[in-house]
Order: sequence, then structure tokens, then C-alpha cells
Amino acid sequence: MSRTTLNSEGSSIPVLSEEAQAALAEFYQEQQESAQVDGDGIKLISCGSNQNQNFLPIQPEDEKAVSEALKVYEMLPNGLKVASVAVPKIYAGLKASKSYGELHCFDIYNSDTDISIPFHSWPVVSPSEFDQSLKQKFDVLFSKLLLQSDENAKQLYVTVNFLLAENGQAVIQATNAELELLESVFTDETWSIENKSDAEAQWKVAVIRRK
Repeated sequence: MSRTTLNSEGSSIPVLSEEAQAALAEFYQEQQESAQVDGDGIKLISCGSNQNQNFLPIQPEDEKAVSEALKVYEMLPNGLKVASVAVPKIYAGLKASKSYGELHCFDIYNSDTDISIPFHSWPVVSPSEFDQSLKQKFDVLFSKLLLQSDENAKQLYVTVNFLLAENGQAVIQATNAELELLESVFTDETWSIENKSDAEAQWKVAVIRRK
């Protein structure tokens, strides 16, 4: 189940309930235990004090979608404020480019020892759990759904709506089914979704902007 809260403009924002967040956390834990048993090539990373260190992303990033997403970034000017949200391959590409003005990493665990790049534990339950100084801070945000579900689509909406600058763009990796979920929360009254990928591609790269 989800609930709604009001942002500073008085618009309703879907927020994951505590029960839904707990269920998601339990699912992460189950997936980790499975990975430890069957060795599916998932590398388990311990990161000390990170409160979410036991969780793992459910779906790996698609290599072609990662490449397409980074090409979108290459077309943008240098010096932007960039957020990488649970997309470690994108994060690695962004970090290597060194063309950003400021880069922040939001993820389930922190595997990077570079303390010059701010790390923020993610996912969050509601906008109030973000550092409020980050509100509408980022010119570009990269992410994907952790799971193909309504709850995760709403969760990504909360993140994008809070972190993305008024004229910013979110570059999202998604399958066709996931794009439909995103379209249900990023409604066309206030958001536009542009598909940057070929129609036959299994994974798409979508650019989401405020209207």
C-alpha cells in the first residue's frame, strides 16, 4: 500500500507505506541469501556503517541501456549537478568522465572509497528522509526501477520529484512494462517522457522532464 503527502506547492505525492518498505527490505534480504547460495555472479559488498549494507539491487543494469544513457549525458554541457540513483554502472561511467560539476551517489550500499563524492542511503520512504538541502538540486538524475512493481514506480517518482531541478531531466533505464508503470505515476499533466531507444529494444532509455 502507498499513501500520499503534500509537497510545498500543495500537490499530492505518492509515498511508500512503512509496510511496503518493510516488505521490500525483506525481499532484498531473501535475494541476497539466494545469491550467496547459488552464486549467480552477484558480488556481495560490505560497506561498514552503511545501514542498508545487506540489501542488493534486484535487477542488473542492461549494458546497452547504460551506453545509451551515457550518450544522453555526453550531449549535455559540462559542469552539471548529477545524481546517480541505484545505477552503479552509470555511476562508474559518470565518475570516469569527470565532466560533472558535482556528483552524488544514492544507493543501497556504498562500494566506493572515494569520500570526495557524497553518498546517500537509498531507497527512502518519504521526501522528508532526504537531506532537505538536496531538494531540486540536480540538473540530471540517472536511475532505474529496482523491481517491476507499482510500489517501486511510486518510489522512483518520489525520488525524482524531490531531487530533480525545475528544468532538469531524469534519464531512466526501463523495459516496456516498466515504462508503462512510470507513465502511471509521471502523469502527462505535469511530466513528459521521451523514449530515446529503438522500438525493438528490450531495454529503453527514457528522459523524464517537468513540463
